[in-house]
Amino acid sequence: MKLDCKIRGFRGAERGDITIDPVALCSGLNFAGKSSLAQAVAAAVCGTPIPYFKDAKPDKALLTKTDAKELLRGGMDAGSVEIFADGKLACSVKWPDLSIEGTGRLTCSKYAAGLVNVMGLDDGERQKFFAGLLQAMPTMDDLRLELMEKVPGLGDQKAGEHLKMLLDKVNVSGWDAVHTQTKETGARLKGQWEAHASEAYGSKKADGWIPKGWHSGISNLSLEEIGTRCTRAQEKWQQAAAQLAVDAATLADLTAAAGGEAALYEAMQKAKEEHEACARVVAGQKVKIANCQLPQSLPCPHCGGLLEIRQDIAGFKVAEATMGQKERDAATLVLKKEQEALADIMTEHAGASKAYDEARAKYQAVAGSAEKLKTAQAKKGTQEVVDVALDYLNGLQKDKAMIEAAAQCTRLSALIAANQKIVDILAPDGLRRQKLVKALAKFNQKFLAALCQEADYPAVTLDNDLEVLYGGRRHFLLSDSEKYRVKAVLQLAIALYDKSPLVIYDGADILDATGRNGLFAMMGSVDINFLVCMTVADQKKVPDLAAAGMGVSYWVHAGISEPIGA
Repeated sequence: MKLDCKIRGFRGAERGDITIDPVALCSGLNFAGKSSLAQAVAAAVCGTPIPYFKDAKPDKALLTKTDAKELLRGGMDAGSVEIFADGKLACSVKWPDLSIEGTGRLTCSKYAAGLVNVMGLDDGERQKFFAGLLQAMPTMDDLRLELMEKVPGLGDQKAGEHLKMLLDKVNVSGWDAVHTQTKETGARLKGQWEAHASEAYGSKKADGWIPKGWHSGISNLSLEEIGTRCTRAQEKWQQAAAQLAVDAATLADLTAAAGGEAALYEAMQKAKEEHEACARVVAGQKVKIANCQLPQSLPCPHCGGLLEIRQDIAGFKVAEATMGQKERDAATLVLKKEQEALADIMTEHAGASKAYDEARAKYQAVAGSAEKLKTAQAKKGTQEVVDVALDYLNGLQKDKAMIEAAAQCTRLSALIAANQKIVDILAPDGLRRQKLVKALAKFNQKFLAALCQEADYPAVTLDNDLEVLYGGRRHFLLSDSEKYRVKAVLQLAIALYDKSPLVIYDGADILDATGRNGLFAMMGSVDINFLVCMTVADQKKVPDLAAAGMGVSYWVHAGISEPIGA
């Protein structure tokens, strides 16, 4: 594909008309505008009007739209880049309005265009990038099979809903979010374990953990069994405590009753004597009244004379009255007084009788209390019995607490272990890393090794930790020129993999002749377009690509590019 690039007024580039077919080499002195040409082309093919990024992160532009005028060449009000693919406009960018146009025929990744160096990414971002590039992200089926294999129980029918929910979360929220959530779940489970164990969690101690004070007597007891024992022991303690309380109250009542028993007996006897004395007085008064009783008198039906009905041994008889009315009236008066006296005596007798009944009732209520007290004292419960029952109960409850703690910690340990396996699987270095490692092996062999062989460079490889090695040496130990070779190889390999049609190399002058020859040899081995910029002190020393049939060489001076030999 032939690319014609028309650059105007972008930073150090005043005017540049460059044809890339397949290679365009832009050379010149320092500050001539070479990098500006490269960046303008990159901005267009990447659809990125501001081709500068913070911390090597392709989603964080260093300039805002309000700062876009800084991208214009001094003295110019507007800038632009247009790229034609096989004669048709493919993409364009205008500054300072940052407008983008394009047909979609020409699209490059920021990595292929040299705007972002993959080596500038942190470990996590580099892993994410290569996982996406190499299509090495595990599928939900991959994750399901891994979880079912590595996490006990997740393959069971009972746990099917939990597995489905976990997969749905990953599918919706992403691996990293669910990984973080799962780690938080693990922290909560460890907190619960510590609450039951009353000590800090440790993965080694958690395996088979038992509480301090554990003894062989409870090793084979279930929670149900120890619970039953505790219930029975509590009932016995409560019974002993209740019996002691009842006995104490009974003894107190009997003691009080026994203390008043004698006095109440004396009071009853006194009331009895008074009652009997009154009874005798009543009886005597009744005899006295009987002696004062007048015979019954009736008028004779014949003569009207007063007759008397008298009773003797032979029975009743009627006789002539022996008392006159005067004597009768006097006797009647005496009888009345005696009867009134009897009424008074009867009232006293009723009071004495009542007092006796009350005194007798009070005495009968406490009668025998002294004997009952002796019996109760002999049978009463003791505090010692209660204390023994309580000590036994407390011991069982401690055993129960230990069994419960051991059971809970065992359950939580299993959950923590299972959760940790999920954490490990979801972690960046888990299943994702495993699949990425397989893809990396292919990437190293099919792309990196092949390119390095064409360039006659030492092997560029990505190890399982995505650390870049050059000839087996770690990247940070390399010289700047060696790092450039690594970057160039990775750029091209990425472009081949993501099918970017253009690779842009800026600053190639850091390579010596051997390094540049290797670079061009590598470029010539693939069907991709290249824009190469490098500093050259003398135009006469710029390679003539046209003569070699590789493309066009340009000399850049004061922001203007001209084809060499034109």
